[in-house]
Amino acid sequence: MFPPLELDFDYAAAMRALESEEIRPVKGQHVVSKVVLKGFASPRGPRGRQLARFDKRQRRELDPKGLDACGKVSGFIQYASGSAEALWHGVENRLGDAIRSAEAGVLHCNEEHIELIKHGIALHLVRTPHFRRVHESSFVEAMRALRKEMLENEQTMLSAEFRRRYGLEPAGAEALELVLCQPFQKWQEFERTGALLRVSLEQNFYRVCSALEEVAVQVLHVPVGKELVISDAPAFTFRYNFDGTMATRMAISDSHGIALPITSKCLVAIGSEPKDEELSSDMVDDLNRIQVQLAERQVYYRPGSPIKRFVKACCDGR
Repeated sequence: MFPPLELDFDYAAAMRALESEEIRPVKGQHVVSKVVLKGFASPRGPRGRQLARFDKRQRRELDPKGLDACGKVSGFIQYASGSAEALWHGVENRLGDAIRSAEAGVLHCNEEHIELIKHGIALHLVRTPHFRRVHESSFVEAMRALRKEMLENEQTMLSAEFRRRYGLEPAGAEALELVLCQPFQKWQEFERTGALLRVSLEQNFYRVCSALEEVAVQVLHVPVGKELVISDAPAFTFRYNFDGTMATRMAISDSHGIALPITSKCLVAIGSEPKDEELSSDMVDDLNRIQVQLAERQVYYRPGSPIKRFVKACCDGR
């Protein structure tokens, strides 16, 4: 899904640098920026802007909530969450103007806004429970593969270390595994505390931003009478199949682009050339269907919107 890890990056040093962080931890962390959710909400009223919430698991619409209560995951980052939030805010606090220029059809007149849209796409692609699951499964597989490789290919080195430590000849693989316990336990502790996830997430954000530097941004507008929804996992890579259907969530290098709805009337995508054009009615339906399919738990839209029927039909498999 994401660019490969930088083998020369010192993850241990990066985690140690965060150990003494004094920034106040953040418990309720947004995985969808409020500046983006705002574009799908009701106009500001006595209770502020409100979002309708369709719960994918319960297959029903919940009571509307304000922006602060939507698109959040409690304890998403548990280690040094304060500095992580500060990093995200560096993008989010400037993203509003870029979103407005995209919706107005003038994004390509401002290079700074183009860069901010790219960073907003990168942020929403990385800052998801899906990334956390990918990270966790990758860690388990990496530990398993490394243990297997060392036991098969580094027996001489492991045997010498065993003799140095214990003054005995190792009696088989179990003895050699004793040598591996200490370094493996250290990395397992990094993973258990969330330190490795914290550093990996930040590094992947920077890597995705770098990968998007030389590509174009496409601004795609919704026709009159249609609207976009947004889920709690809104950004996605996509690739067009030979039959015209769209596959999602593949590696960036294997994709045709990355898409992110930014208001109910506008979506931005990474592509080979810049565009500013209107989507077809059928494509809007396809994009909304993808939002429902990729949602972790909830889909958001304007309270009272007839799009509720479409979202429910998608959840019901129709």
